[in-house]
Amino acid sequence: MKRRAAFLHFLARPLMTLLALSSLCACSLSPAYVKPDIALPAAYKEDVHWHTASASAAAAAPGDAWWRRFADPDLDRLEARAMAANQSIAAAVADFGSANAIVAQARSATLPSVTATTGASRSRETSAEERENRYTYYPFTAVHAIVAARWEPDIWGQARSRVAAANASSEAVAATVNGVRLSIAAALARAYFDMRASDLDLATLAEQCAQATQLLDMAKDAQAEGLADEDTVDSERNVLDLLMASITNEEARRARDEHAIAALTGGTPASLSIKRVAGYRLPTPDVPAGLPSSLLERRPDIVKAERDAASANAAIGVARAAFFPDLILGADVGGQNSSLAGLLGTPARVWSLGTSLAVSLFDGGTHSARLDQAHKDFDAAASRYRATVLAALQEVEDALATQHGTDQAARHALEVFTRSTQVLERQQAQAQFGLATAASVAHARMDMLDARRRWAQSQAAATQDRITLVLVTGGN
Repeated sequence: MKRRAAFLHFLARPLMTLLALSSLCACSLSPAYVKPDIALPAAYKEDVHWHTASASAAAAAPGDAWWRRFADPDLDRLEARAMAANQSIAAAVADFGSANAIVAQARSATLPSVTATTGASRSRETSAEERENRYTYYPFTAVHAIVAARWEPDIWGQARSRVAAANASSEAVAATVNGVRLSIAAALARAYFDMRASDLDLATLAEQCAQATQLLDMAKDAQAEGLADEDTVDSERNVLDLLMASITNEEARRARDEHAIAALTGGTPASLSIKRVAGYRLPTPDVPAGLPSSLLERRPDIVKAERDAASANAAIGVARAAFFPDLILGADVGGQNSSLAGLLGTPARVWSLGTSLAVSLFDGGTHSARLDQAHKDFDAAASRYRATVLAALQEVEDALATQHGTDQAARHALEVFTRSTQVLERQQAQAQFGLATAASVAHARMDMLDARRRWAQSQAAATQDRITLVLVTGGN
């Protein structure tokens, strides 16, 4: 028992030495990383309300669930289902797990490796002379066990640079996951509100068809009495046919939106049916754009581009370390005996300690070319980061300008609808005293319905513009 304990103590001594060496500090040859600089404006040019919006944005923001700004419980349920079941999101999350596994692999290279091998052999050897004398030789059994430890100290920080690069790449993938979630949520909100806009449009079109049918009947009656010609009848019939064609197109559009919602929420088109809502009011909530400086942290594509630059910076350290020698420390310890019991008891001990140093004396310029490539890769990543920021700023300005124009158009459409309603009311009042004909009242109603439809369409555009603003500001 004492011999066994002494053997195990002897076996552990080299391993403890290697573990002690692992605490040595290693330098890093990677340049100190500085985020690529880019000049940012203090506020957006097209954000006329930035003073009040920026001050209240933090208090008003509903966290990552930005769609709650639209105050629609049905949309909230669909978004929650999409976040849990959308396959594009699931694939992105799996990619993030794969990136984390790469980080773990890079970290494992900084630690010693320990392997154990054991084996047994049975052999018998005789010479020709011994065979002629017919001597009897018995087989010999050999059992051995060896534990080997290897460690490459990260003297030049190459392994740690690889870990830093892998970490930055993993964070870039995490930003991609957030980008996928944002795009899926925005696509779902677009399809949902487009479907609700179709519901409003179909309701108005149904009323217009009923009114157009009445006008066509009036034209036919007038033609029968000789008060209207065939052209008048055909004109009213064309109006009705165009309205019916619009209904057909709108029904198909609504069906496509419903199919898209099903796919975005992880289901099949046959698995989802959304009821129509009468008198739905399309929401146009206040969506503050925030400040340009916050865009650098909120936009997933900007975060990804910045992390890609950090990864490229760490790769420079990997390329620099390749110019320096590699030091490898090794230790082997084991035993050998003619039986397993003897191996555990009093084996013939075997051990070795060693080190090796490898350095490239001539590589034809490979290391220099790789270092130059690493520098150029960083320059390219930094330029892509700046280009991504500039494109994002443009998209926000475009979204703000578009929203401002759409809101103005919606206000004008509302004014037209209001005046058309007033005209209809006056025509109806005059008809009661015989001062207006039924045809003039019907035409006034058609004008009012057309104005209401245009106003609803402008409201739908305003809702879509707010989703766009959410998307380009990174989910604000």
